[in-house]
Amino acid sequence: MNNATDNQIKEEKKKRFLWTGISVILGMAYIFFSDYGIYEGWQLEKEKAIIDADIHYQHSMRDSLNAIIQSLEKDDGTIERLARERYGMIKQGEEVLFVPPNQ
Repeated sequence: MNNATDNQIKEEKKKRFLWTGISVILGMAYIFFSDYGIYEGWQLEKEKAIIDADIHYQHSMRDSLNAIIQSLEKDDGTIERLARERYGMIKQGEEVLFVPPNQ
């Protein structure tokens, strides 16, 4: 009888250990992979870093474009230079010489 009771106790301990292990594994899986888990938080942090870098890039582009706008509004020489470079415009009475590139 004593031996049968010991076997029952061992079986109950095994079952308890198995259920505890399964509960711990499920709990850890929930902690790591749920909507509010560690993995989701890590993914959101990566996405936030990418968005922050894009915001920084957009701010620097805005600042450089504002600087160009300011120079175009205040300096007629800048407008003249751009008209000559981009559109091939010349002043009245000027001659343009084209130099072929070295080959």
